[in-house]
Amino acid sequence: MNGIDFEVQVHIPGIGRVDFLLNGFLMVEIDGYAFHSKRADMLRDRDRNNSSTVKGYAVLRYMPEHIWFNPEQVVSEIRAALATRG
Repeated sequence: MNGIDFEVQVHIPGIGRVDFLLNGFLMVEIDGYAFHSKRADMLRDRDRNNSSTVKGYAVLRYMPEHIWFNPEQVVSEIRAALATRG
């Protein structure tokens, strides 16, 4: 994808399944309405985000609309996050 290597649907102990894992440290999550709109979903997402940070991962979260309507921004942010760890 745009010259960026990634793994899909990766299980990370203590965090769970993530949508994409890039360079072993950057988690990219796509938060669709069906699984991220209820209060319990939001609480779970915050817990996972915090656990990810504590374990040394960086996380970017997007709605499908980000990818559909502004893919250039998504790719730019992913590249910037990857650059933080060379």
